[in-house]
Amino acid sequence: MAGVTLRARQFIATLWPRQDFACAVLARGVLSTSLLAHFETMDLCDQIHACQVQSRLAASGWDDEIASTAALLHDAGKSCGGFRASAADRVALVLARRLAPGWLERARGQRAGLDAAANHPAIGARCLRNAGAAPYAVWLVANHDRRDILDDPLLTALIAADDAPPG
Repeated sequence: MAGVTLRARQFIATLWPRQDFACAVLARGVLSTSLLAHFETMDLCDQIHACQVQSRLAASGWDDEIASTAALLHDAGKSCGGFRASAADRVALVLARRLAPGWLERARGQRAGLDAAANHPAIGARCLRNAGAAPYAVWLVANHDRRDILDDPLLTALIAADDAPPG
């Protein structure tokens, strides 16, 4: 149930995002021009969340360019490659994963936004690879929703930073 509470808090935070100029400055200081273009196409709430993830990651000792790139762009697949996952798509995905996983499989391919939300790690990794991101950053983005890879400390830290409550 803690996962549902976290997702509810994240959803509420998306309803009234506030521009965070420090976040934009951080992204401009870390990302190349081609990667920054992906960051800037992300929804404002995703940009703010990404900067919070980067801040948590840096506070835990991961403040290098690879870690920062992965943190800032881990959700880029929700809005790149011609896809965009709406808030409704994200809510539907969370509820379906919890309450009706069979429905999610049957719905695959029928709603582009839902597919983008469900597959955003792979979509984001492809966009980052095409934009020239470092291979390790691409791998981190591709796997940031995997809980079964335990032997990579940076991936583990990225997942923890992503799963922390908004704030």
